[in-house]
Amino acid sequence: MAAGIQIAVRLEPDLLKRIDAVAPKLSTEWRQASRSDVIRALIMKALPLLEAEGEAPDPKPRRGK
Repeated sequence: MAAGIQIAVRLEPDLLKRIDAVAPKLSTEWRQASRSDVIRALIMKALPLLEAEGEAPDPKPRRGK
């Protein structure tokens, strides 16, 4: 397992089904891909695309803050 910070996320059931459907594509005959493997791969593929879009505008301040 890679060293790093562990985080928790809340995902909708439909999104988890989609993630589970991708797992076989990342699995090998020696190791079955986990949900964490799929989520990590999705982040690694999507993050450069989002970064290439440029800087995000400053978020609007939340009420009461």
